[in-house]
Parts: sequence; C-alpha cells; structure tokens
Amino acid sequence: MGAGGPQAETDDAPVIYQRSGARGGLLKAGLQQAQWDNPFISHALPAVLQLQRLQGGAAESQAQIRAQLGLELKLYRERLAASGCEWQQAQDASYLLCTYLDEVCNDAARGAGQQPYDGERSLLVEFHDDAWGGEDAFADLQRWLRHEPSPVPLLELYELVLALGWQGRYRVLERGEALLQDLRSQLHAAIWRQREPEPLGAELIAPPPPPPPPEPEAPPRQRWLTPLRGGAIALGVVALAYGAANISLDLLGRPIREALAAWTPPLRTINLATTLPPPLPQLLSEGWLVAYKHPQGWLLVFRSDGAFDVGKAEVRASFQKNIERLGQAFAPWPGDLEVIGHTDRQPIQTSVFPSNQRLSEARARSVADTLRQTAIPGGAQAPDNAVARRIDSSGRGDSAPLDAAQTPAAYERNRRVDVLWKVADAAKGGPGQLSAPQPSVPQTQAPLALAPGVGIGNGPSPLESGYKEQQP
Repeated sequence: MGAGGPQAETDDAPVIYQRSGARGGLLKAGLQQAQWDNPFISHALPAVLQLQRLQGGAAESQAQIRAQLGLELKLYRERLAASGCEWQQAQDASYLLCTYLDEVCNDAARGAGQQPYDGERSLLVEFHDDAWGGEDAFADLQRWLRHEPSPVPLLELYELVLALGWQGRYRVLERGEALLQDLRSQLHAAIWRQREPEPLGAELIAPPPPPPPPEPEAPPRQRWLTPLRGGAIALGVVALAYGAANISLDLLGRPIREALAAWTPPLRTINLATTLPPPLPQLLSEGWLVAYKHPQGWLLVFRSDGAFDVGKAEVRASFQKNIERLGQAFAPWPGDLEVIGHTDRQPIQTSVFPSNQRLSEARARSVADTLRQTAIPGGAQAPDNAVARRIDSSGRGDSAPLDAAQTPAAYERNRRVDVLWKVADAAKGGPGQLSAPQPSVPQTQAPLALAPGVGIGNGPSPLESGYKEQQP
C-alpha cells in the first residue's frame, strides 16, 4: 500500500451547498493529502478523515454530518469506477465504507443524546438500499477470503476498517471479540500469502535527503617511490640475498658432499663358524629350534614335537611357517644346506613308503623344496639379498632318534628333519671370516636371551654316536 507525494488539492475552504429548508457550510469533498497504491484505501481516506474532523466538533448538526459524508461517498464511488476497479469489488468496498460510517455516526449521536443524521436516511440505505450492513459486510468478507485469486487491495480495506474499530454483528454476539480476532487472523494470513507485511503508510515517510557530494580533493603529488614499487624493490633485494646465501652454502658444502660420495662403509663381517648370524638367534629363542656346532658348520634340529604326521612326508600346516622363516634366515648368508630326514622306530611298509628310510628321504625332500623357495635366488618367497647355494636332502630312517623311549610322545619327536648348514666348507678359501655385505650386522653382538631350556648345544649333535638327549 504505497503512496505518492502531496497533490494540489489542499484548499479546505468551506463551500456552501444550498439545500431546501436548511443551510450548511460543507467542506469540499474528496480532499487527498497523499496518493496510495491501493485505490480502495486511497479514495476512502478522505471520507474517514472527514468523519474524524466532524466528530471532533467541526459539524454544527447531524444533518451537516450526513450531507458531508454523502458527498464523500458519492465521490468515492465515482473515483473507484474511474480507477478501473472491478465492479463487484467496488460495490462491496462502498458497502463496507457506508456500513462503517453509519455505525460510527449512530454510536456518536446516541452517546450525545441526538438522533442520527437528524432522521435522514443512512448512507447504506441511500447508496445500496440495504440496512443490514453489520451482517452482509462480513458475509462479503468471507466470500472474498475464499476467492481465487485473492483480491488483496480489497482485503486490505477490510483490515483497515476493522483496525479502526468496526465490529458489526460481532458486537452483540457471545464471545464476539474473540471470534472477530480469529477472523482478522484469517484475513492477515490471506493478505500475507500475497505480500510481506509492512507498516501502514510506511512509504509516506520521506527518506532523509542524501548527503551533499564531497568536494573534490586536489590530486596528490605524484611520487616516484610508490608502495607498489617499494614492495617490488624489497622483494628483489630479498631474492638476491637468498640466491647469494644459497650459492655460498653450496660452495661450502661441496667438499663435504664429495667426501661422502667417495666414502665406502667398511665391510661388516661375522665369523659364521663360531657365531650364528641374525635372525637365527631369535628363532632359537622361540624354543622350537636348537643349534649344535658341527665340523662342517651348524646342525639345526627341530624341537617341534611333531613336524610330521604318522606315515606322512608332508610337513604339518602348523609347522610350515617355521620352515619358511628358517629359509629366509639362511638366505643372505653363504653356505650349502643339507636336509636330513628322520622317522620314529615304528616300522612302516606301504605302497608309497616301503621302509622308514624311504619315508625319511621323502620328508627331507619336502623340507628341501620349501627351503629352495625361500633361501636361494629366484625362490618364490626368497628375499632380494639371497645368495646362491646348494640344497641337498638325505634320509636316516630311524637310526638317529632324539628320544629313545618307546612312547607315543617319543615317536612324535623323532618324526623330524635336521638342517646341516655347511658354513665351514664355504670358508675354506679364506681365513675363516665370511663376508656378508647384504645385511647390516653390528660387529659386537649383545648376549642372546634364549627361552628357558633352549640354547646352543656344546656336546655331540644328534647325528653323532655320543649324543644323549638331556631330559628336563
């Protein structure tokens, strides 16, 4: 509901209208101080404002009030028609305004002990030939609330009249005030669905005048050293200093880099004939392997209590991982390997293994095949630093038991393989020191913490005639 600027119609001097039997001084009708965007409200405000002026004591009689408001209503209807408003909406707007003006004038006259309009016809009867405005105006409002599209300008006129205090039929109904507030809530929702709520007449408040434009300042003197140029110069100085420092550090560090490039780390050696290299000591500490010194190097004996099932040459799945780890431990160190198979003392005679000797040879071959995959170059699981070696296999049958007892537990321990690591043969070409450039081994070995009851045997190995197992 916007508004424009003031119009030229500001002359409020009384104009005398001659009426038969009476004389009254009436103001010029339809005086507007502002133009609203909503024609229903814009053209109704002169009548509403005249009513307030007349009620304030400007009228000499009820007849003068009636005559002035009649002129206002006539002009209101003419202006709505000229504004291009829909005929039915213009009729309902006129009906509403007549009802409101009649109700206010009736209440004021009765309050002053006067006869409304001095007995003349009401505005509603004159212009609409109806006397039930308090009922029918609300019926019209309900009809327009249901209409699609919503006639927002007309609904805004209803809201304005209700805001001015018009109650109509609700003034005599039980709980009329609450029902009227509910109706106004419906009216607000219908209007706000179409446009955002705004204060009535907000556009009439003139905005503050814009500040005067600032006076142009005198152009500053051009300086050669601007901030941009100063920053560029500083950046160039920093870049030059950084380049000079970088070149200086490069020149100072070049002899050190050349010396480091020419330096060859000393070859770390270990005497394999007397010391087991890592990670074999770690495997011994786990308790499933024991090492004996041997004229050819080292004899590694499994203490697994059952690497093989009865009558089988395949290593148990639970023990296979130990053999793979042992092969990878041998891989970086020189020395051929001989795998020696053993059986228990229970005789065997099958189509596959006619004797314990054949079974022990098959067991040795099975373990040797696994070691070839992990301990020599080209093996599927061999590390990159594996060295070339021979891996042979042989069988001893039941001739070298670990446990001579005739018990199932002793039989299970005797079903095994031993691995002879021939490091002495690999060292015959030198003074007994075997070079091992691949792994990094400290020259001084820390004392090995083996598992309880596990160590490096100093007595005869199980392959020698003087061997006798130490029972715990």
